[in-house]
Formats: sequence, C-alpha cells, structure tokens
Amino acid sequence: MRILKRERGQTAVEFALCATVFFMIVFGLLKVAVIYGDYTALQHAARDGTRKGSVTRGTGDASPAAVSAAVSTAVLGSNSLLDASKLGITVTGLDSHVAPDSTLWEAHDIVKVTLTYPWKLDVMGLTVWSGTMTSSTQAIIE
Repeated sequence: MRILKRERGQTAVEFALCATVFFMIVFGLLKVAVIYGDYTALQHAARDGTRKGSVTRGTGDASPAAVSAAVSTAVLGSNSLLDASKLGITVTGLDSHVAPDSTLWEAHDIVKVTLTYPWKLDVMGLTVWSGTMTSSTQAIIE
C-alpha cells in the first residue's frame, strides 16, 4: 500500500509533460497553416496588381506613377488578410522582348509586380523561425 501512495502524482506529471509537447505541435501546425494562407493571399494580391497594371495604359503610353498607383490600389483592395502596413509593393516596367526600343510603359512592354510580406513562426510565445515571403508576377501591357 505504501508504494501506491508514493506514485499518486506520477500520472499528472506525465500528462503535463506529454500535453506540453502535444500542444506545441498542434499550435505549430496551426501557425504554419496561417502562414501558408498569408502566402496564398500574397500571390493572389500580386496577380490582381499585375492584371490592373497591364490594362492601366489606356489609349496612350502610361506614366510610371499612374501604373504604380493603380497597382497599389488593386493590391491593397484585393485582400483583407494581409496587414497593409507591412506589405511591400514594387512595380517595375520591362522593355518588350519582341521589339525593344528603350521606351517603357507602352503597348507590349511588361509590367512586373513584386510583393514582400514578413512572416514569423512562433509557438507558444517562442519564435522558431522568421523571414520575408516574396511573390512576383509579370504581365504584358495591353
């Protein structure tokens, strides 16, 4: 009978040790799912911005400021999952591969949108890994 009295708290201690590891794994998987959702939202926003940038030219050659403003508006309006204050937006014009003439933002040139967004994998208050995710998309200006 004395042996049982000494081992009364053993089950509670084992549960506490195992439950801590189990919940760290579960919460880590949930955080990875949230980070993947952010990356998917970032890709979607880059596609929306590029699509808007490719049709902003209108009837004449577009100005870089007009295209950048249109792309930024499309990117910020396309998704509410990402924090707009942390989102980096870069709009670049590339000369056409078919008929390069060193004049940008005209028909058949390429608009390239690159978005950056920070991510952090933290489990139960401990930062395991962090970095910056990037998504880049190109489209031909119509």
